[in-house]
Amino acid sequence: MSELALHDASVGVPVAKPNLDQKPHVSVALVFILLLVSGIGYAAYGILTDTSSVGEPLALTALILLGIALMIANMYLVSDAIRLLPEAGAKFDATETASLKEYRGNLDAGTRFIPTWVKVSVAIALGLGTMIGWKRIVVTVGEARP
Repeated sequence: MSELALHDASVGVPVAKPNLDQKPHVSVALVFILLLVSGIGYAAYGILTDTSSVGEPLALTALILLGIALMIANMYLVSDAIRLLPEAGAKFDATETASLKEYRGNLDAGTRFIPTWVKVSVAIALGLGTMIGWKRIVVTVGEARP
């Protein structure tokens, strides 16, 4: 584990680290899995009933796309948090440093890449939008000035 230690601020005594190397008892694992499955089931039921009451067939698709976008945003956050750990005073041994570097590299490979077709599509969309809507832009900017 890392050299980061939890300290009780009132006493100044280091708090013992939990032993995360041992496997949990079977009953604890079963209770965890039961709670996890029931929570996911309850969330799925709520999402399905809410989206069906809207009456829009694409409402569920929009929620799925939003979930994917949130997952990608969290990947950015985790990558930046790993980058800032040494600056925050975290000390890791060589094995931990190598695994964090590899994990951050995998996160960056999945999130910090914009395909060429996306760049070209955005450029074309902006160009066409400006060609078509230039007059509205000029009128709006002209009205805003006193």
